[in-house]
Amino acid sequence: MKGNMRRAIGSIVFAVIFAGVGIFAYTNDYVYLLFYVIPLSAPVFGVIAVLLFGLAIFQLVTAGKKDEVATQEFQNQAASAQQAAVQDAGATEATPLATPCTINVTHVKGGLGALNHFNVMLNGYVAGTIKSKKSLSFTTGVAENSLSIQHSQSGEVVNHAFRAVSGGVVNLSITINMLGATSISQS
Repeated sequence: MKGNMRRAIGSIVFAVIFAGVGIFAYTNDYVYLLFYVIPLSAPVFGVIAVLLFGLAIFQLVTAGKKDEVATQEFQNQAASAQQAAVQDAGATEATPLATPCTINVTHVKGGLGALNHFNVMLNGYVAGTIKSKKSLSFTTGVAENSLSIQHSQSGEVVNHAFRAVSGGVVNLSITINMLGATSISQS
């Protein structure tokens, strides 16, 4: 499930909880205070609940399109990164390897990483999705490579260019620090 869809479902859950609290409060003669000062009448509480439901439904309806747009942007950025990596290497076409090189990508737990996952692309092609404390392995048949990852929640894209060797193994780690910045390191 993509990030926008999760947010939309979270909004619906919040609206249901808000409405449930309101129904409970006003059927049991409780009065809730806004900022502990302004009493909320049942109609005002109802209007707020309807607005929350409306916003949640709008988010749910538009979430699919937003996720498609984010995925397309990610693919475009990954393709641009691949072209830049090839140009930086001074090659006009990729150098083939005699035997494929294995690439291991690990999402290392760190900071806010436990709740996030990443879309992973290698040389402009989708390689898969990786969750916290999980690994993803795939192979490449070319020497000059560009790995792109897209953060599931923020949409942030991080690129990493690296060189593979025939029959070798490349180990990459994805981390998120306490400020939410994503990085890729090679070991």
